[in-house]
Amino acid sequence: MKRSNTIGIVTLVVAVALVGAVGFPIAKHQWLRIKNVITGIHDVQNEQGARIEGISKELAAVKAQLAPAKAQSEKAGSLANDLAALQFRFERLAASEKLSVANSQSAAKSQSGANERLAFLDPVDLYQKAGLVEVYGGVFTQRRIGPIRVDAAILTSEQQVARLIWSPDRSEPADVDQINVELSSDTLDAGQISIAVALDDHRVFVWQSRLGDDMLSQAAPAGGNEPEGVDASIANGTHLSLTETAHHSLVGSVPRELHDALLSSGQDHHIRRWILTIEGMTNTAFAVRAITFTKSGTISDPSEAASIYGRITGAAPEPGSSLELVFEDGRRRHVELSLDNGFGVTDLPPNQPVSLRFRLRGVEYYASSGRWLFPVGQIHVTIPVGPEFPNPAHLPPNPKAVRLEGGFATVEGVPSYYRYAPHRVTSWPGGGSVQEFAGISFANNFGQLDRDRVSENRDRCLRIFVVGGSGLVSLQVKPGEKFNLVAESELGIKMGRCVEVISAGRDNGNLGANYRAIRDYGMRFDPDIIVFEHNAAYALQLNAALIKKSLGYNYEHSPLDNFYFDKGGQLTFRNWDAVWALDAVAPDPSPLLPGLPMYQAFSIPREDFIPEAKASFDLLLAIIKKLKSDFPRTHIAMLTALDQANCRKSTTCASKITLPDQRTVPMGIEQELQNFSALCKEAGISCIQAPTPDGSVAGHEPLQYADDAHFSVHGHQWLGRLLANGLETIVRDEGLAGSKRF
Repeated sequence: MKRSNTIGIVTLVVAVALVGAVGFPIAKHQWLRIKNVITGIHDVQNEQGARIEGISKELAAVKAQLAPAKAQSEKAGSLANDLAALQFRFERLAASEKLSVANSQSAAKSQSGANERLAFLDPVDLYQKAGLVEVYGGVFTQRRIGPIRVDAAILTSEQQVARLIWSPDRSEPADVDQINVELSSDTLDAGQISIAVALDDHRVFVWQSRLGDDMLSQAAPAGGNEPEGVDASIANGTHLSLTETAHHSLVGSVPRELHDALLSSGQDHHIRRWILTIEGMTNTAFAVRAITFTKSGTISDPSEAASIYGRITGAAPEPGSSLELVFEDGRRRHVELSLDNGFGVTDLPPNQPVSLRFRLRGVEYYASSGRWLFPVGQIHVTIPVGPEFPNPAHLPPNPKAVRLEGGFATVEGVPSYYRYAPHRVTSWPGGGSVQEFAGISFANNFGQLDRDRVSENRDRCLRIFVVGGSGLVSLQVKPGEKFNLVAESELGIKMGRCVEVISAGRDNGNLGANYRAIRDYGMRFDPDIIVFEHNAAYALQLNAALIKKSLGYNYEHSPLDNFYFDKGGQLTFRNWDAVWALDAVAPDPSPLLPGLPMYQAFSIPREDFIPEAKASFDLLLAIIKKLKSDFPRTHIAMLTALDQANCRKSTTCASKITLPDQRTVPMGIEQELQNFSALCKEAGISCIQAPTPDGSVAGHEPLQYADDAHFSVHGHQWLGRLLANGLETIVRDEGLAGSKRF
């Protein structure tokens, strides 16, 4: 960090005097004297000249706007806010110069400070931060230049107004008084932008700037799906201006009341939402490199080594516990915690994202800002440890909070796969007796609970398409917490390149039920690898007798798409039946054989399968063969993890069974995985399998929610790492790395 010298402060104070005089009678000689003073000061500026010039331009722009604004009360009010905020910034700069002491401070003092930078958009992928991302009126992508790092965030508007909203989970206290917006060089000088910050106490602050004339385009349909009250809260907020200090560089002032709120540790002062709005840019891409709050007079150089100070909160780690730092280039290091659970790292490699990870009972806990962060200068973080969804009163979920809008995507005029309504918030607080998770998510531009996706692979990322059931749909967690975005970062740092793990699925998502999701959704992205989920439950769904027994569905009149062999033995696809309920019956959970539970049908040696289980395997092999024929350039892999996760909370993972012929054979998860591995080998595809649980995980937190049984945030971490490890093996060890696809 570097601070401006006294000359810079004099310039700013004089400039404030100039602005304060606007609109009041002033003699010509007074104007000349002020001008001469400023000119004389500028003659002796040193390395701070560029910064002073930028703020002087900002002041000049405010001065230029003030006269015509007298007849416009709304604009005049905004400019009055600007002037008050500018005055606050300059007072702080003057005070900081008077109180300036040696730059070096004690470690103890450094660890207790507030951050001098608070970012909305910066070089870290927004989905690797902790919070909920929402998009309205456009498509949000990021220009990827590494496994984690992005060069720009891009909001491509499809309507007159488009918005990007980020609701961070937490905010660390920050001592900031200006907002900086750095646009990408390919952003057109068109339309206008506004950036709003909404606090938990409902105060809203809005910065606006017009970049140019609105783009001429045909009227676009209204979205009608934004959160209620966003327009009103922005309209009624405290409005300020963004001033262009250089081409594509905008600066605004943070008013005193927002500064005080952000510096406070009070929860009601937490940033509830960042809201980026673009208008008049229909069918145009708005690219922004950074939107950050910073502290005036502080210059941070990302090319210099950064430092991080922080503390673990909410838990008492064992003596000698350590924190792991993972860098984007794949390097890892451990830092031992102090006796008060604190840590400090002063030599972080410059210009590189870093992930802070503290492990306790199998769970990875990250910095409050997210899984990855971009350290600049000196930053202060906490790593909170505690329950995912605190509910000490054991309150039940509110059924009125359920919000699940959806339907079938239309492909070439024909209904295809099921998806949620695109760009809508989904809410599923659960159906158990006690609420275990918030259950808030957001559907992307295709209606999947995932980040927005586009067909063009402009960043030449390795692309994986993963499809499965409700555990992979993941209504329970935010998209940024899901397994696929964990896998994107984990596989990315392993491979040293950007990776896209695109997810989709449906309830009871066996391979047959998801065929159209693969064909009509997944393949539009031309993935390098398709991964489909398979387990005992989905194997039961691939046979008429077994699906009727397990779910009560009639296979010919099913709510699930399926395949069957026609009379000539040809594999045939069948659409789901809209009136399937007329043929449904109650499930029958009775054993298939004495001592053979229904869900253990595939957990005995394959040669001892009952005929229906053998038929299920035969059908799966035929569907895989069809996929390989339909998409010969794409590698296929089968993922099995749910059964292993279920096994963690069961006492019957390994046992034996005596068959009707009195032979005793093994029964359990290990045998099932052997059967699935043999099937993968026979089909000529890869298998990704979670290991069989052993005693080492006895003290770990559960991977699934108690009542809901779907993966928790911890479970998604586990699944994402499993997927990343398996995909790395496929690419590196199975000879795919050298193919044209990779």
